[in-house]
Amino acid sequence: AVVSTQSTGGREERERMLGVGDDLGFQPSSFEDEAEFIDSKFSNQQIQMVEQNSRQVQQRDEEIRKIVESIAELQSIFKDIANLVADQGTILDRIDYNLEQTVVKVEDGLQQLQKAEQHQKRGRKCIFIIFLALIVLCMIVALFAVKLKK
Repeated sequence: AVVSTQSTGGREERERMLGVGDDLGFQPSSFEDEAEFIDSKFSNQQIQMVEQNSRQVQQRDEEIRKIVESIAELQSIFKDIANLVADQGTILDRIDYNLEQTVVKVEDGLQQLQKAEQHQKRGRKCIFIIFLALIVLCMIVALFAVKLKK
């Protein structure tokens, strides 16, 4: 019968690979029996190779885990960059809009300055005409005053 736990499943797999089982009439019953059995069937060099391969597998597993973590960090960084780019795009759109509004308002201001200049020129003409009219009026009053004294 196959037991569904990992440790016995691994043991059964090793036993199957070694050719141990019901065929030989021997089944290790505990971890110590299994270790003795493995020691009896494998040379020291083979055991060292298995241990070395196990360490390499663990190292590779750790390296893969670190790579996965690095990829997750990169994903987070790229999401942050995407958010920053979107925010900057919004800011650039606002700057562009504000520049367009500035151009419109400067053009309106220029038109108002031109109108003010025209009004100022007209105002100068009016003041000059009024000043001349006052001088003429003063001369007329002075002539009447001189005629009346005579």
